[in-house]
Amino acid sequence: MSESRGFEPYLDWEKITDEMTDDLHEGLSFFHEAQDRFLENKTSKNAADMLRSHYEMSSIASDVKEAIYTQPMMVHIAGEVKVEENPENPLDEVTIQRCKRCGSVLQIYKEGLAQITESGPEPVTEDEVLWWDDGDVVAKTSDSTSIHMYQIEGQGKPARKLEKHEMECVSLEDLVGDFD
Repeated sequence: MSESRGFEPYLDWEKITDEMTDDLHEGLSFFHEAQDRFLENKTSKNAADMLRSHYEMSSIASDVKEAIYTQPMMVHIAGEVKVEENPENPLDEVTIQRCKRCGSVLQIYKEGLAQITESGPEPVTEDEVLWWDDGDVVAKTSDSTSIHMYQIEGQGKPARKLEKHEMECVSLEDLVGDFD
C-alpha cells in the first residue's frame, strides 16, 4: 500500500511532516535505549520498559500511518436534481443528482431511505438530502460501507489546482456524445 494504484487507498509518504519525523525519531530512540538496557541486564523492570517503549513506538507509527493514508477522490460537476426511473426498480421513481460530465450519481433519494444513527436507522426526507447546487465541483469516493464527498471551490471547474489524490472524471459527452 505504498503507491497509488488507480482508486485504491495508499500511503502518501510525501505527507510525512517534520513533527512526525521528530516523533518517530524520539520513539525509536526510546525503544533502542530500552532494548539495549534489557539486553545488557535481563530484569523484569527492563523487560517492562522495553515492552512499553515498543508499544509507544507502535502507537506513533500507527498515528503517522493514519495521517498519511490517502483515499483518491473523483472530482465531478454537479448537475440539476431530477426525477428519474429507479435503476433498481423501473416501476418506481427516484430523485437523483448526477455529474454533468460523466453521469455518475452524486445524490439519490427514494422512498424508504434511511441513515444509520447511534439509536439505529432513521428515515431521511428528500429535504434532508445534501443536494449540491448546479455546477458545484464535488469530490467523491466510496468504499463498501460509506460514501465520502466534499465540495471544492469553483463553479463548473475547480478554482484551485487539484491535489494529487483528486482526479477529474471523464466526460462521457466527449467520448460518446450527449448522454441525457
